[in-house]
Amino acid sequence: MREVMRAKAWLALAAALLAGGCGDPETSDDRGYTKAPLERPTVMIEGEEPSEMRRFGAPHLPQTEPLEFPDSAAN
Repeated sequence: MREVMRAKAWLALAAALLAGGCGDPETSDDRGYTKAPLERPTVMIEGEEPSEMRRFGAPHLPQTEPLEFPDSAAN
């Protein structure tokens, strides 16, 4: 019985030590969240050149008329 209790104690100690090692390392940086390089981004994305289809402009869509339905609450 003592060996079982001793094994449980060692397992609890090992779990506590493993859990204590999780997380970010300590730092002296006090700027807040600094995981992403938001101050000086290095990737700049430029727009694409207009395609040949651009000269056609917007498509001509059919004009629709609104449909009016009778009030179903009157029945």
